[in-house]
Amino acid sequence: MKFSEHKKDSYFLKKILFMMLVGIGLTSCMSSNLTYTGTPYPPIPDSSKIKIVLSEKQDCPDYEEIGILQVIQERGDNLSKVFSVARQEAGQNGGDIIILISSNSKTFPQENVDQQFQSTSNIYVFIVGKIKNSNEK
Repeated sequence: MKFSEHKKDSYFLKKILFMMLVGIGLTSCMSSNLTYTGTPYPPIPDSSKIKIVLSEKQDCPDYEEIGILQVIQERGDNLSKVFSVARQEAGQNGGDIIILISSNSKTFPQENVDQQFQSTSNIYVFIVGKIKNSNEK
C-alpha cells in the first residue's frame, strides 16, 4: 500500500468517527414504552393532530384507551421533546389523544473509579387514546 492510499484511508476513518460522535451527541437520551390496555389501531398520518391533555381539570373529550405510555427523559432536554416522543408513539399506535397522568424525577447513583456521580431521569406517564366519534352511541 502506498503512503497516499494509507493517508486516504486514515482520513476516511477519521471522517466516519467524527460523524458517529456527532450523531451520538445529537441524539436525545429518551426512551419510551407503550403497554397496550385496549385495542391497538393502525398508525395515523404524521400530519394528524394529536390532542395533549395536561390536567384532569382540563376539558377532555370522550376517548377509548389504547394503552399506557411511559417516556423516560435521561438528559436535560426540554419538555417539548417529551411531548414530541409521546405524540409520535401515540400516532404510530393509532392514538389521537395523550393524557399526562403522572410525572416524577428519579435520581440514580453511579459510581466511577474516583468519584460518585448521580444521574436524574424524568419519568412521564400518559394514557394514549382514540377520541370517540360524537356520532357513535
